[in-house]
Amino acid sequence: MEAHGRKIEELVSEFVPINSAALDVGCGTGINTIKLKRKTDNVIGFDVKNYMKNPYRNKFKFVLGDDKKLPFNDSEFDIVTSWDVIEHVKNDFEFLKEIYRVLKPGGKAILSTPNRERLSNKLLRLSGKNIRYPYCLGKDGGVGEILHLREYLIKELQELSKKAGFKIIKAEGVFLGFCGFIRFGLFKVPKFFQNIAQHIFIVIEKPINLSKNIETNKNYHNLLVSEAKHWDEFEKEFIENKKAIPWWLDLRNASQYTEKGETIFNSAKEELIRGKYKKIIISECDEGESVLDIGCGSGWLSLELARKGCNVTAVDVSHYRIQLAREYYEKMKSKENFKGSVNYINSDIITADIPNNLNSIIAWDALHHLSNLDKLFSLLCEQKLKKNGKLICYDHIGSPFIETLGKFRHLFIKEKVSAFEDVSQEEILIYIKKYFNIIERKYKITAPFRIIDFLFFRYKIFKPLIPIAVKIDEFIANATRLFGGEFIYVKAIKK
Repeated sequence: MEAHGRKIEELVSEFVPINSAALDVGCGTGINTIKLKRKTDNVIGFDVKNYMKNPYRNKFKFVLGDDKKLPFNDSEFDIVTSWDVIEHVKNDFEFLKEIYRVLKPGGKAILSTPNRERLSNKLLRLSGKNIRYPYCLGKDGGVGEILHLREYLIKELQELSKKAGFKIIKAEGVFLGFCGFIRFGLFKVPKFFQNIAQHIFIVIEKPINLSKNIETNKNYHNLLVSEAKHWDEFEKEFIENKKAIPWWLDLRNASQYTEKGETIFNSAKEELIRGKYKKIIISECDEGESVLDIGCGSGWLSLELARKGCNVTAVDVSHYRIQLAREYYEKMKSKENFKGSVNYINSDIITADIPNNLNSIIAWDALHHLSNLDKLFSLLCEQKLKKNGKLICYDHIGSPFIETLGKFRHLFIKEKVSAFEDVSQEEILIYIKKYFNIIERKYKITAPFRIIDFLFFRYKIFKPLIPIAVKIDEFIANATRLFGGEFIYVKAIKK
């Protein structure tokens, strides 16, 4: 596959949410629009002329319009793509503003365009050819004359996108070499040579601006209340009905309570499957360090770090869980000699009173519940986290394979989910990379493991096989990247 098409597939896989509302602007023959169907069936292709060809015809909804305004409502789409189109439009700023208008807050646009200073253009100029815009590159059998009204450098496209109101998520040059009858070159362009790459790809986002939208603020507050209520009820049901100490309250004193089926309720099974990464996170925080625990729940991780000698600020939206964590911490302080301390805070993490000069930020299975990771990481890195401060987390990033398995599972098992469940799972790595340099990452829980867990590991007789299955799962998830990895462990350093 040629470099442009290969990169489109990579970005669709990374940034297009499952079952999202997707629009491809300037869809042409449909050859790239069809790639969106791998993530969602809700795909619309738009163009000013009907260039559609088989086998793409009738595979998605096609809308014909003019080049002045997109014929769609405000905030209609989760994702908008436009592949090598912006260089053809008369007013590139208005073109981006229209994409901005039809995107939902938090929605993303992915664009590509030829790089003005690509290697082939440089060689043409060296040979004496003066490239002036508009510039005709010839004819294409599918769409006719290829006329570029202008071309861009990476920085120019970034600045234009910012001017239109977008936030830059990612911008890069792709393919260093020559295109023609014979194509040869490097797909992944070294950083030093980005400015002479063949293609520019940019991922941009329409920001969520809660402060300017009262209705959005009200909706966010209502969702936050619902999220807190969900976890209040979850914890009350377990603590008050089952009369047990779950591992998420106190890891080392957890009751050996077992419930056939769910790993989370079985402390011994939970230890076999995910205990390794709990130990790793604890080991990464040193005695005397100031640590922020995001989404601390009932406080197990903060409790362990305080025992070790860390001074922890632990934040969670659930009033009941924070109250439980405080009471249990005070109870254990009367029995144990804690080297460190915990300050449990019941608050939305964005508005919590977090101390400055943090050494580390930790999160266990919590980031995928946070609706604005960009804002949170920006706040923490700019104001709270020390230079070279660490982020250490284990979180749910989802997997298409496992999403499908989950739908099948829900036919048999009914579950309550919280208001913010998986609200940002696909953005976790995006925003970690934006603000941190990743030192280590490990994927866990592939589709085969989920199937085996569901069918066999709910029964005690198969317990001895769990450690073997865990090792095989980690190999598949990391060495081969087959079947997806539903969870990820990340250790990163502030940029």
